[in-house]
Amino acid sequence: MNKTDARYLNPTTQDYLRQQAIRLREQGKRPGEIATYLGVHRTTVWQWWRAYQQNGEVALHQQQRGNKWGEGRTLTRTEEAWLQQLMREYFPEELNARQCFVDAQCGAEFDCL
Repeated sequence: MNKTDARYLNPTTQDYLRQQAIRLREQGKRPGEIATYLGVHRTTVWQWWRAYQQNGEVALHQQQRGNKWGEGRTLTRTEEAWLQQLMREYFPEELNARQCFVDAQCGAEFDCL
């Protein structure tokens, strides 16, 4: 049986699977049986169960993934706004000639052909 990659399910469905796994585990079902029934890996059921035991109901809710908005930026907001304005005003071919200027202003690195 092919198992569905639960990361691609919507958060509501993910929460439901976790809640079902915990409910079945509390009823005495083995993690292997639960995994087969829910279509996830046995290790996943153990991870959910362990998280539930340590943190309670809070551990069953899907946490937001990835960076928070604004983390990992190279440009400042001002530089980003300036660069976006350039992109709105000019075609990419026209900007190619301006790349060295952008490099000097923002510290971004482009190949100046």
